[in-house]
Amino acid sequence: MNGNIEAANNFSKIIAQHNHISGDVNFIQGKNIQLRHNQISGDLKLNKNSGTIAITDNEIAGNLICAENTFTMNGSNNQVKGNKSEQCRTF
Repeated sequence: MNGNIEAANNFSKIIAQHNHISGDVNFIQGKNIQLRHNQISGDLKLNKNSGTIAITDNEIAGNLICAENTFTMNGSNNQVKGNKSEQCRTF
């Protein structure tokens, strides 16, 4: 996929697996998010989401930023070339 991807305001579920995304990914004020085995050439930002979030086995060329998310968040084995911050520090 070429370009940025953004979803905002009341989406119920996003599942992305085995994608190459040329740009930033921003998910804001939604619910359930699953990101597995993706390559992202920009930043991944998850803000103010209220469902289960799972981020595993991704390659992120930019930053991984998670803030003000409520409910369950987990992640592992992500390769991040930039910074991991806030709720995603250990992912």
